[in-house]
Amino acid sequence: MQKIIIGLMLSLLFIGVASAADTIGTASVEVLSPIAIAETQALNFGNISPTGTAGTVAISTGGVRSNSNVDLLGGLPTQAIFAITGAGNAAFSVSLPSSVILTGPETMTVDSFVHDAGASPALSSGTATVNVGATLNVNATQAPGTYTGTYSVSVNYQ
Repeated sequence: MQKIIIGLMLSLLFIGVASAADTIGTASVEVLSPIAIAETQALNFGNISPTGTAGTVAISTGGVRSNSNVDLLGGLPTQAIFAITGAGNAAFSVSLPSSVILTGPETMTVDSFVHDAGASPALSSGTATVNVGATLNVNATQAPGTYTGTYSVSVNYQ
């Protein structure tokens, strides 16, 4: 019996003993330079004339102008060009508007915005150039005059 009591006392002595371990964790961060975008060339549909039927004028990302039911009369049609700067080799995304309104004697809608940055663009050595094209919708009897408007292009790190 005395052996049982001693065994119980020794058991009770070790019940409160626990095993523990510590380690040290690390934390880090890399702060990238802010991503920035600047327009270096404006989107310009050139000089046009309506034909009595509603139509369109499109500018590709390569600056090629095409038309449907609109006469092309020259001018300096150009795609928009944007310079992007930021952290070297960082991936980014480009967001374009679905449509914008140009104002002048009347209004005109620009839509079908496209860019040539691809699905997974990256800043090669911290820079990239993105070309933007779009489609101008021309009313059948669009009033003569100059039409202007602005649109937003956004870039974000991925």
